[in-house]
Amino acid sequence: STSLIAGLIGLALIVILMIILYRVPGIAAAIAMVFYAGAILVLLNAFNLTLTVSGIAGIILSIGMAVDGNVIINARIKEELSMGVPVEQAIKNGFRKSTSAILDGNITTLIVAVVLLIFGSGSIQGFGMTLAIGIVLSVFTSLIVSRLLVTAFFGMGAKSQGLYASVKKAKRKVFDFVGKRVIWFVVAIVCICAGIVAVVVNSASGRGAMNFSIEFVGGVSTTVEFDKDYSIDEFNNTIRTDIQDLIGSSDVEGQKVTGTTQYVIKTPQLEQETITD
Repeated sequence: STSLIAGLIGLALIVILMIILYRVPGIAAAIAMVFYAGAILVLLNAFNLTLTVSGIAGIILSIGMAVDGNVIINARIKEELSMGVPVEQAIKNGFRKSTSAILDGNITTLIVAVVLLIFGSGSIQGFGMTLAIGIVLSVFTSLIVSRLLVTAFFGMGAKSQGLYASVKKAKRKVFDFVGKRVIWFVVAIVCICAGIVAVVVNSASGRGAMNFSIEFVGGVSTTVEFDKDYSIDEFNNTIRTDIQDLIGSSDVEGQKVTGTTQYVIKTPQLEQETITD
């Protein structure tokens, strides 16, 4: 209940901030966010997905991206108004000019979600699934639902510029990112080439192309009951190090079962003899 209250307070603060900063578009964004939250719960229920901690993390991240999309749109509308564009045209220009930025950011994140679904296992796949669903919904709510709402408010009589933004003509300092594009291209190419070289070297050495953890490649989950109640620090400093020495791998995770002396210990795939030891 505490986490639910904290989440509702956080959502309320976001809604209030959006309305203060962007007025009518902020109200539209707040309604769109409520629609988004309801739609994602309906889809999770439709796909019969269990909402785990990692799944909640995926939803939170996609909510952040949905808010970000609405902020981009509203900021574009405000920029158009500051240049003296009429309100109706500013709304159209704001959505048109923000579409490419929203799609770019969401599509790249969607690719990450697909990679997690393909190569991950267990909780990683849960995170990837909720993130993918959330991204698709966030794009829909930002570009479709928000646009319909803002257009509807304008059609109902909210046509005054003051209802959309407080425009102050101020001299802005401009940084020429495009003019320095060659530098950024070189930096990006160097980083990409370094990653490719690392993948090739690791693969050639027999260690695998990438150092996947047990969350990606899977492993063994063992519930162990100890004769005393070990704290997390005690487990990590003593028992975990002993297990790492025994199996010859540092990829060991321990999760305490609340209210018991048990720990759920996750390791890579092991031989039966090693598990017994």
